[in-house]
Amino acid sequence: MEFSFTVKIGSSTSCNVIAVIPGKSEETIIVNAHHDSVLTPGAVDDVSGVAVILEMARLLSKGYLSRPVMFVTFGGEQLGLLGSADFVNRRQTDNAIGVITVDSIAPGLTMVCELG
Repeated sequence: MEFSFTVKIGSSTSCNVIAVIPGKSEETIIVNAHHDSVLTPGAVDDVSGVAVILEMARLLSKGYLSRPVMFVTFGGEQLGLLGSADFVNRRQTDNAIGVITVDSIAPGLTMVCELG
């Protein structure tokens, strides 16, 4: 298989989205995915990961946690890990004791809906 395409990258702005569920200690667990997509089906890479961490946040928000959980979705990842690099450079990981990355969890799956 051979691909041929033209890409134009202009000036734009991308943001990281961060939410924290508080916990008793300062030791933080980071759960992340990226919300940008280039040259792949965005629902797979990586809205599937974003959907998983949104559901994790919803479920974990129902109780009080022993450690805070920081949920982050990164922008600019497909263009060179720009969002995660900015996140680390801003020292937002100083109290992290673990990181879970959820990326492209549903490649190859097809969903069929019939109406009526």
